[in-house]
Amino acid sequence: MKSSVKLKQVVLLLGDTVALYLSLAVSLYLRYFPRVDFTENPPFYEHMPVFSLIFAVTLIIFYIAGFYEIHYFRGALEFFKKLGRTLLVVGGAAIVILYIFSNTLTPKTNLVLFLIVFVFIELFWRRWFNNFLIKGAPLTKVAIAGENILTGELTDYLTKNKQFGYQVTKVMERMGNATPKEVVERLQKDGVGMLLIPTDVKSDDTVARVAYEALLSNIEVADFAIFYEGVFRKVPVDELTKAWLLQKIGGGRTIYEVIKEGMERLLALVLFIILLPIMALVAIAVKLSSTGPVFYHQRRVGFREKEFSLIKFRSMRTDAEKDGAQWSSGKNDARVTAVGRFLRRSHLDELPQLINVLRGEVSLVGPRPERPEFVSELKKEIPYYELRHLVKPGITGWAQINFRYGASVADAKEKLTYDLYYVKNRSFWLDIGTILKTAKLFFINVE
Repeated sequence: MKSSVKLKQVVLLLGDTVALYLSLAVSLYLRYFPRVDFTENPPFYEHMPVFSLIFAVTLIIFYIAGFYEIHYFRGALEFFKKLGRTLLVVGGAAIVILYIFSNTLTPKTNLVLFLIVFVFIELFWRRWFNNFLIKGAPLTKVAIAGENILTGELTDYLTKNKQFGYQVTKVMERMGNATPKEVVERLQKDGVGMLLIPTDVKSDDTVARVAYEALLSNIEVADFAIFYEGVFRKVPVDELTKAWLLQKIGGGRTIYEVIKEGMERLLALVLFIILLPIMALVAIAVKLSSTGPVFYHQRRVGFREKEFSLIKFRSMRTDAEKDGAQWSSGKNDARVTAVGRFLRRSHLDELPQLINVLRGEVSLVGPRPERPEFVSELKKEIPYYELRHLVKPGITGWAQINFRYGASVADAKEKLTYDLYYVKNRSFWLDIGTILKTAKLFFINVE
């Protein structure tokens, strides 16, 4: 599942790269031909070095904007609107790069012409790719050996997102009086190429024998939880067992985590120095806008459930919790000050947490640290909640970029599915991707 998605993303990335260079060639041809002899002095070579830098930045911006997410492959109107907004950012970045790194090129005309040509070529390429995935590429028919809420969710999602390359054609609630071999023969007749086994039927001897016959009949048999994870990029808590967790989630300290901690502390120090002027302005704004301290210290639960003091810019009134700890009520929370609302929307209130990173209490990337009062409640309500404490909490994280602020036990359970995905799959690449996508949060309201 994951390999097929990655292949599609790589092909899309390569196609975008070709579209960028082709757009440059076409725009230069339109700009200079026939005044310039392209056989003796082609302007393409003069423009290539600086535009290659622009293209690298463009692809990073595309990644941050989510253009390589599988659910954007459908070519919906939302994608075209997003492309227009993103190209405005690309144009601004390109102007800066041209003025810094090039003294000979005339950016205004060439850049505008390039962007116009690129819009047409990129839309053509994306439309063709989307149509191929949805209509041209064959779908693998999938059967599920059981039915629950998650199987229904997966079936509906794959029906609406054919670009994944899978189609759920059969959900087997009961095997009836048929033998396992007869069940598999029916699956073969229906063209089923994959059989998914949910957790709640794994102990069923009949299902086990059907899975065995399916393997012998060249039908791929897969764990439903793993397949679900590959589609949604979150771990389905209701599908997990302790045996699965012991096998899939390691609690030991790895070389990656040792290197990560050292690199993060160095990066946090550099960022703290660079962002110090901005933090000074924020501190002044907080002090002038409401009475009370600039910084807010709050007990949070961290690595191995060890408590620490989290530092943030104060965004609420000083009497916000006079009646005790409360869940956030989102963007309409009356306890939030006017300046605090802006700080939350822009995430500038999180900047002092760099001090927590320097102390070794917080990571740049990891699950959001929660308050002890909430953790004790959530551990009773949500199975496996304590597993999110196997890694350090983070300023940003996989759950933070994929889900809104938690305001209830149900929200906390949904966020846990993303936290467990991070705990299970944590790596440098996932950290880098999360940090890049966090940049998008500074421009959107996630409450």
